[in-house]
Amino acid sequence: MPADGFCNVHRLYGDGAEAMKLKEKYPDAEVLVHPECEPEFQMKADYILSTGGIYRRCKESDAKVFIIGTEVGMVDRLRREIPGKTFLPALEHNECSAMKRITLENTYEALLNEAPEVRVPEEIARRARVPIERMLEMS
Repeated sequence: MPADGFCNVHRLYGDGAEAMKLKEKYPDAEVLVHPECEPEFQMKADYILSTGGIYRRCKESDAKVFIIGTEVGMVDRLRREIPGKTFLPALEHNECSAMKRITLENTYEALLNEAPEVRVPEEIARRARVPIERMLEMS
C-alpha cells in the first residue's frame, strides 16, 4: 500500500547507488527509472519513464544492456518479450507483493461483476489524479 502517496518499492532504490554500481560494470547500459523513484536516483538515470515507456525504450533502443529501476516483474517481462538484450534489475529482489495479487482471473471477475466498488473521498481523489495524469502524459 503506498504510504503518503508513494510506492515503497520504488522508494527502496534510494539514491540509486546499487544501480550506479551496475552502471560502472556496464558503462554502455541505459539506466531507466520509474518516476516514483527518489529524485536523487532520477537525476542519475538516462531516462525517467512509465512502465510502458520503459518497455518501448528497451524495444526501440540500439543499446544492448538496460538497468531497470522499477518492480522486478518488469525485468522478467522484458527478458521474455525482447530477446537479444540484457535487462538488469537496479535492485535485486525488489518485488511488489500488492502487484503480484493482481491476476488476469481476478481482473476478469472484477470487470464481469463490476465489483468490488472502491469509493475514495473527493479530496483524496483530486490529489490522486495529479500523479495519474502525469504518468499518462509520460507514457
